[in-house]
Amino acid sequence: MKISTNNFFKDYIEGLKTSININLEEIFQLNKSRDYLFNSIEPFREYLLNFTNIDIDSIKIITKQIPEKAIMVRAFQLGLDLNILVFKINSIITINKNIENLEKKNEKLKSLFIKKNIFKCIINKFNIKISDRIIEKGYSYFLGFGLSKIRIKKIKCDTRKKKRINWFESNKTRKEIEARGGIPYAVTERDYLKRKLTDNGGEEWFTYFTAPFDFLWFWNKRYCTVINSEYYKFKPTCYNNVTKGGILGNVNRLKKLVLSDNELIKNYTE
Repeated sequence: MKISTNNFFKDYIEGLKTSININLEEIFQLNKSRDYLFNSIEPFREYLLNFTNIDIDSIKIITKQIPEKAIMVRAFQLGLDLNILVFKINSIITINKNIENLEKKNEKLKSLFIKKNIFKCIINKFNIKISDRIIEKGYSYFLGFGLSKIRIKKIKCDTRKKKRINWFESNKTRKEIEARGGIPYAVTERDYLKRKLTDNGGEEWFTYFTAPFDFLWFWNKRYCTVINSEYYKFKPTCYNNVTKGGILGNVNRLKKLVLSDNELIKNYTE
């Protein structure tokens, strides 16, 4: 399964919309509760206006708690039990504050909507920075979501197994053969099991890795908790468009580093 930035962008936008809608639903429910409480304190409108200078309509918008003393100022003289009124007023004010916070959250979420090309640029730059740290520092990157981590692994070469082709050097040799008019070796016919039957009699141009260690991009699945993770594969980028003003893929960058015998390869562990 291949996941592109289009999938990430779609999930990102849908996630923002979902969060905004959840907040709007919560605001709606809070408004209903506030209206219910407000209607229940309506009978105290005259008391609040005459004895506390509190405009009952302002209670719907203020976000700072009103001291109990300010509300109970004449309750004793008038023989009123206003404890429940104090509770309801400050509950309304608490709701006001919660609504204000949710509206601020939604404004912030709305500001996070960006165009797809900008999103792609951010994701690409982030991935490049992560790749830089892994290659240049030997760091491991924890992917999160139970996916464990990726890093560059130092592997001891097993001479009993088939040697791996050094395509960088091999292609150089092939071009040299062609430049002097020679014919690079190629298989011209195979059987149904893909075994060689005939060849063109050309010059051998394959060069193999002979170093005692190799270095590969590695997804450590040991601590991966994703179900059926054995069916998933981590494939680092492999391309070379430097001549077109682009950059090397991660596989190419690593190989270039290893071939140059750079000191940075000492950062990689088995």
